[in-house]
Amino acid sequence: MPLRSPSRQVHYAHSGDVRLAYTLRGKSGPPTVFVTGYMARRQVWALQVAQFSRTRQLLVYDRRGVGDSDRPDDYGLEHQLADLSAVVDEAGWDRFDLVGHSMGGFIATAFAIRHPDRVNRLALLATAPYRTTRSDFGVGVFITREGEPPEWNEEGVQRAVALLIPERDSTWLRMEMARTIPEMNDPDQARRTFAAFEGVDLRPDLPRIQAPTLVLHGTRDHVVQPEIGRRLAAEIPDARFELLDGLGHMLMVTGARKINERLAAFLDS
Repeated sequence: MPLRSPSRQVHYAHSGDVRLAYTLRGKSGPPTVFVTGYMARRQVWALQVAQFSRTRQLLVYDRRGVGDSDRPDDYGLEHQLADLSAVVDEAGWDRFDLVGHSMGGFIATAFAIRHPDRVNRLALLATAPYRTTRSDFGVGVFITREGEPPEWNEEGVQRAVALLIPERDSTWLRMEMARTIPEMNDPDQARRTFAAFEGVDLRPDLPRIQAPTLVLHGTRDHVVQPEIGRRLAAEIPDARFELLDGLGHMLMVTGARKINERLAAFLDS
């Protein structure tokens, strides 16, 4: 299938009735898809796009309920997998490398299990094959009242961001995330997305992954413990685990240089 001309322009794919926003970057090279984590917009991959668009064709997209994509009622794994298929089909990509972070890594893992014929290489950042945190996100990011839609809990959001970004030199980033999460995300959509993954466990199917896999984790990840990443890699037949000292859950932002080096060596090998 022909590849569409890459540009900074936002394109839209349809997954059923849901419209999904995506961007293509890079003029040539292997097709590569980046999948965002929980509540993250496609711009979270900016430091990876800046580097890899020189040598690769990249696709980054807003998952349903986030950014420029529609906000429907359904957020389960089957819908997320259908969405990923929709954007790559719209771009005209049959096979591609797949990179996912956190919940996006969970989706990428499930896609590689379900569609082994489409994934060349799989890279998983700060990823668990099951939901590791409590239904209240562990830090009370939502305020819920019976019969009313949830609201953001400002203090809870700040605590969550502190867990996501523990690095001492990232004060500005923590402040920015604490501000933008409530501004750019609807709390009801966020809660629906989080709840949709409760009880879903990919561990029994991990041996079905055929793509060479790289699992990257930071030693200071307080959201998905590093040992979970180590066990994830151990269950995938052709996987390698690498632990990066001093990095937290948002390692592709706070440790972009290290992450990009590892991704480049893996994807180009």
